[in-house]
Amino acid sequence: MRWLLILSWTICVGWAHAAGPETDLSNVGRCDFNALPDRADPHWNVDNLEYPAESIVVEDLGDGNRGIRVGRADGTQTGRYTITLRGSTHDFDPSDAGRKNSVTIRLAAQYEGTVMLSASIPGAGILVDLGRQRCTLRQLVGTEDRVVDQTDQIRAQIPGWRVADLHDYTLEWFPGPRPDQLPCRLLVDGVLVAEFLGHPRPAAHDPTLEISFENGRGTGLIDSVEWSLNGGTSKSGTAFTVRRGVRQLFLDRVGIESIEGLKATVHQPRRHPDNPVLRGEHPWEATASVYGTMLYDREKKQFRLWYLCTPAPPSGGRKWLEVGGYRRVPHCTLLAYAESPDAIQWTKPVLNQLSFEGSKENNLIDIGIDNPEGAGIFHDLGDPDPQRRFKAFFWDRRLSPPEDDDGVPAPLKQTPIDPAGLSEAQRSGGMWVAFSPDGLKWQTVGPVLPQASDTTHTILFDPGRQVYLGYGRMGFGRTVALTESADAVTWSPPRRVLACDQDDGPQGQIYGMPVDIYEQLFLGMFWMYREGTDARIDTQLAVSRDGRRWRRVADRQTFLENGPEGAWDDGMSRAGRGINVVGDTIYLHYSMVNGPHRSARFPQVERRFPSAVGLVTLRRDGFVSLKAAKQLGILVTKPFPWPGGQLHLNYSSPREAVVVAVLNDEGDTIHHGTAPAGDRLREPVGPLDGIAEIPVGTPVRLRFSLREAELYSWWLE
Repeated sequence: MRWLLILSWTICVGWAHAAGPETDLSNVGRCDFNALPDRADPHWNVDNLEYPAESIVVEDLGDGNRGIRVGRADGTQTGRYTITLRGSTHDFDPSDAGRKNSVTIRLAAQYEGTVMLSASIPGAGILVDLGRQRCTLRQLVGTEDRVVDQTDQIRAQIPGWRVADLHDYTLEWFPGPRPDQLPCRLLVDGVLVAEFLGHPRPAAHDPTLEISFENGRGTGLIDSVEWSLNGGTSKSGTAFTVRRGVRQLFLDRVGIESIEGLKATVHQPRRHPDNPVLRGEHPWEATASVYGTMLYDREKKQFRLWYLCTPAPPSGGRKWLEVGGYRRVPHCTLLAYAESPDAIQWTKPVLNQLSFEGSKENNLIDIGIDNPEGAGIFHDLGDPDPQRRFKAFFWDRRLSPPEDDDGVPAPLKQTPIDPAGLSEAQRSGGMWVAFSPDGLKWQTVGPVLPQASDTTHTILFDPGRQVYLGYGRMGFGRTVALTESADAVTWSPPRRVLACDQDDGPQGQIYGMPVDIYEQLFLGMFWMYREGTDARIDTQLAVSRDGRRWRRVADRQTFLENGPEGAWDDGMSRAGRGINVVGDTIYLHYSMVNGPHRSARFPQVERRFPSAVGLVTLRRDGFVSLKAAKQLGILVTKPFPWPGGQLHLNYSSPREAVVVAVLNDEGDTIHHGTAPAGDRLREPVGPLDGIAEIPVGTPVRLRFSLREAELYSWWLE
């Protein structure tokens, strides 16, 4: 059992819900925990994955001071928690040689386990353990990474010091040109107790501070956290910029200076009336699911769907199925393929790749080793190797069939239980990748990571950092984890990047999250599982500017809700991987599941329909709008360097024109124009006389005024 608190500072900004900040936080700041973390100022997020919220409470410390108590006074082990600061507090770079960074945590602990204070930067970190009433440091000594006990030294310098009492623990570090040689200092109540080199961390880590209570019993008390980073200088790289041709959406508040009379509104996509558009119709696909990917091929002008299917049980009580020339368990998962000109009428071409019950006349893809699950497919047009134009990222492991020879044909008796050459590591399973020139014939590599990940997966390429990103569970349970790779073969250790919290209700969990890049935003459509209530799953949205730091969108409004009671999709509506823009329409596929997820509350579920695949559509940019009622709504952007071009809007305003003003850096109007009443997907704003004469790079703001209307996006081209 493990309690975990992570105080994580990130670059990403946005509005996660109403109590959260709307702008970056300073590189210098302080949080006094006078309220629960998700009610504190600045706003913090409580991640309560598995256990009662009573395990983290506000405690009166006297003299009007309060703190948060983690754990239970009776010493019982009650859970694992994460606290994340919403907003940015540092973006320091290890190349900023000599700049001082410090974090001071006022903390007390009575915990028989590990109480870890950890500051991490790319390449190195500080680890202080205050568990078991002692203080140890993990540090670089010569060429060795060692744990050094500092307890006696602290007691000699600070008489009466006890971990069980509140003290200030200050971690200082001074990044230099070599991250693996990180000068660090530890101070207790302002007294220097150790100077040392931080321990090397070869794997990539974002700059974070972590406070964790692990593998023990007891409680911890956090009074305050105070930080001064990058020497207290202002952050760089946070200016709002606009590129020509890139649409500015309202999934977060980056670029917004002020809003009056407007509400962020999530829009539900439209279900196709003939749903499900794809269902199982063959013995190898008793069920069909979006643990896969739908992509639109612009050259072929067709939709391509890689979907997960599960076979029907074998007849006659047989305990195995023949797949790929050897016996497999009947509940194996397989990857199938379909094509469509319109995402409605699907054909399942015979691929002649993988035998099923003695025949290759099927649409199954030969990928993985036995049980490929949640294959994320990426069409990588930028890879110069034509054999790697398609990439797959998925979980797989070998499931040995029963040792039962009854009814087994002689050829299968002679076939090894495992495919020839399968190693023990491969048999145990993990994350795998595969490469293909056409998305049909694949070469499997792996496992590339040892973690299990029973969900859907995503593989993308981040053009900004020139790395591949892989998303799944990968050892972090029902949350979202991220791994990164320069070549799609060697992957970093996964780290959790998004999880539910108290505001998601009892035992709220993220069942999976397909991720796509839309208008240079990382957009996640995550499956919100409410295990502690109705055990049903719908889809919400999350957004990120870098793929690492994620925000919930528009106060957690539901994006794809479940169907009415008795419908094919009344239990689960899980959006699939692949945001496909064709013309001015977004096409999405989703899993349709009847009835709730099996759980302690619903141990037996009778489903009226098998799982199938549905289609939903959305207007372009239609995920979130800023909506004005009868009162005039006004949006003012942050200043940005003028990139040139014609201003365009995507909006719906049936009664009045949308008025736009171009403001100079002081906020004075220098040009103004209008967009006519109507429902317009790409309307140029006119006349804006003189806009063409604005020198490129000139700081400007935009002000939008609308009434009884919805603004979806704006851009310059």
